[in-house]
Amino acid sequence: MSPLELSRNFALMRTWRLSRERLPSLHAQMPALTDAEVDLAALRSLPITDKAIYEARAKEWLAVNRSLPDFFIRSGGTTGAPTIQWGFLPERRPAPQQPHARDGEKKILYLKAGSGRQGAVPHFPKDTGALIAPLRDAEGYRIMVELLGQRFDFDGYEPQFSRLMIPLPAAKKLAHYMLMHRIDCSDFALTEVHTFSSFVSRAWRARIEAVLQATLIDHYGFTEIQNARAHECAVCGYYHFIDGVYPEIVDADERPLAAPGAVGKLLVTRLLAENDQAMPIVRFDTGDIVEIGTPCTKAGECGFKPWGKEGHSLCIDGDDGRLYPVRYGDVQEAIDFDPLVARIDNVRHSLVTPTEGDTFPKWRLRRPPAPARRAVLEIEMVFEPLLFADTWRSFEAGLRRKLAAGNPDFARAAAMDFQLEIVGLSPGTLTDREVMKC
Repeated sequence: MSPLELSRNFALMRTWRLSRERLPSLHAQMPALTDAEVDLAALRSLPITDKAIYEARAKEWLAVNRSLPDFFIRSGGTTGAPTIQWGFLPERRPAPQQPHARDGEKKILYLKAGSGRQGAVPHFPKDTGALIAPLRDAEGYRIMVELLGQRFDFDGYEPQFSRLMIPLPAAKKLAHYMLMHRIDCSDFALTEVHTFSSFVSRAWRARIEAVLQATLIDHYGFTEIQNARAHECAVCGYYHFIDGVYPEIVDADERPLAAPGAVGKLLVTRLLAENDQAMPIVRFDTGDIVEIGTPCTKAGECGFKPWGKEGHSLCIDGDDGRLYPVRYGDVQEAIDFDPLVARIDNVRHSLVTPTEGDTFPKWRLRRPPAPARRAVLEIEMVFEPLLFADTWRSFEAGLRRKLAAGNPDFARAAAMDFQLEIVGLSPGTLTDREVMKC
């Protein structure tokens, strides 16, 4: 067992006891166990917490813990849906100082995108050595570019920003803005761009890295558990949660998965500390499907790769288990950087760039009721597919090749008579609310 697993298992013992103390409704599900009896098998015996159960427990938490002053409501990611947070959050503790630099070394300067209309970045690595620049309009982007090129004289710190922390939609917009204004970043000192997303395509990763001349490191998270942040690993390329979170991956029938390459739903348990008042969240269904990675020599575990929302993907019965022939990430990977696909109107950052080519592509997946093995993928184009039929046929054929190349389940499902109809829609057909966004 790796040090990470040992740390999580020890914290799970404490979490089991504190969860029973803090939420009376959990008594029926979580029996009183000794520390020796609390393990991953005991955790897996508990029912999964979906968003409806989460909401009910949040209301119970408020009723039971009315004396706690700490709660707030925030908008969730790119969807902007309001989500309420209860209890004392780890991010709201006093921010620790950066580790003391060794002789001759300078501490890192971080430039963070503020809580603008493109979502927020978490307080990581707190706000020590960080400057926050709001990105609400073109002026915000101009200021950020200006700051990246400036030199500073903060005692003990680097002379320039070497780390940029920014939500992925804003990172796309920043790269687009810099290209439009022909901004030369030779005066920058950036080495890393930390993005926060549910899925980043290879094409946009390459474009952002080329424009900013820095390595993109992505971070996965979700609104309901603020400290549940998984960081992209430089060694294995997959994502790993910190030791304050216990992840599980299960198939569509809620059976545990562990084999590298397996695809399933991601469940997360918040591991509680004695001195905080965080709301217990046990086996929370994130709604995302992920792929299990290979064993990582650095993390001591198999990481995972997010493939987007389960509700934006397709799951069917296979000969030896469930298959995901079409995943959100497969479609995004194929069309996210295609100039022929229409885009949503980015009303959050209007007039920053002359076009919205950096925003979400407009598509949706229509799934008939089970057990039908067919689906319809609708994609809005910038041209009329019926008029420019040859262009559409070429696009559709290329898209099918990309979907098959990127997902082994696509070919397996095709061999079982699964049918995916791809329909090209005229410009303006889909509203932004109908578009598949994570």
